[in-house]
Amino acid sequence: MNIYIKQYTTIEELYLDNHKLVYAFLNDYIDDPLLKDDLASIIWVRIFEKNSLFLKMGPKWTKNYIRVMVRNAAFDYFEELKREREFLSERISEYEISMSYDTIEEEFFSSSVDQYLEDACNELKQEEKELIQMKFFYQMSTKDIAGIMEIPEGTIRVRQLRILRKLRREILRLKKEDEE
Repeated sequence: MNIYIKQYTTIEELYLDNHKLVYAFLNDYIDDPLLKDDLASIIWVRIFEKNSLFLKMGPKWTKNYIRVMVRNAAFDYFEELKREREFLSERISEYEISMSYDTIEEEFFSSSVDQYLEDACNELKQEEKELIQMKFFYQMSTKDIAGIMEIPEGTIRVRQLRILRKLRREILRLKKEDEE
């Protein structure tokens, strides 16, 4: 018995039939609307790159394929985020170790900073996280960061110093809580 399976005739038809579905699938993984838009764009670019494959599929297979693509894109995003955090943790540790220490306590603090750094970073505001990321993850100079943020270099240096002090205080607080 031959059952007629509808196929998409144009990529536009495929998009119109499935663009809301991509967002519905993304809702299972992501809460941030801007991130959903970015991931949806990535998925549609991949679909457009393989348009002949999708035009040969029926709607049922297309929806299943899109579901897998969304899942993979979300997992890729979270893996990249994890790698960024690990890199940032290493960079801050290296920076802390290279600083001169006034007391033995501060030196000991720098060696155990890794286990508390992620929790301390969660206490930072988004702008503070971005400043630290630009400095340590992307290894940008103060001049470059000042150019991007359109504020003086001195202000960037002061903010970075304050953020590092804030991280240090938060890490010490977390460590003290663990000891109690």
